[in-house]
Amino acid sequence: MNYEIIKTQANSEKLTSYSLFTRKVQEDNLTADTYGIIAVDFDSSVTIDDVATDFYVADALLNLLTQSAVRVAGVRDCVIDYLSNL
Repeated sequence: MNYEIIKTQANSEKLTSYSLFTRKVQEDNLTADTYGIIAVDFDSSVTIDDVATDFYVADALLNLLTQSAVRVAGVRDCVIDYLSNL
């Protein structure tokens, strides 16, 4: 998988780092940029691909994760809740 990290930020305690990345996805003759989230702390990480195709939705999610200081173990659930409420 080829992706480009476009933004990284840490929560206020600097215990967890969150990154927003983009990658191109091709299906048949269609190509789309998708955005995903990576969360890393001192002993674990999680990568969630294809969270959104809209940069502003993905960026708002990144900011929510950072401001709420979501732990790596809770990132997947937070992403699901966020997207369910759009």
